[in-house]
Amino acid sequence: MLIGIAIPLSRDFAAVRDSTKAKFLIHGERDEISSLHGVRRFYAGASEPKDLVVIDGANHVFDGQQTEVADALEDLLGDWNG
Repeated sequence: MLIGIAIPLSRDFAAVRDSTKAKFLIHGERDEISSLHGVRRFYAGASEPKDLVVIDGANHVFDGQQTEVADALEDLLGDWNG
């Protein structure tokens, strides 16, 4: 299982994109480092299984929204283990 939180798309993530392991991505809607558009494009090209959660209004460090990130992780992991 691979978990990416606010992944910096300026790096090469081809190995992650192409991996057959489950991929869970959490990204902020207003991330100023990696655009949501870029992450959606990366996600579209990623192999299954995969899941993307977008935190509304969140910046790159999820300032003031860490609870939403924790909740998203809990939901994703619960769905995977359940």
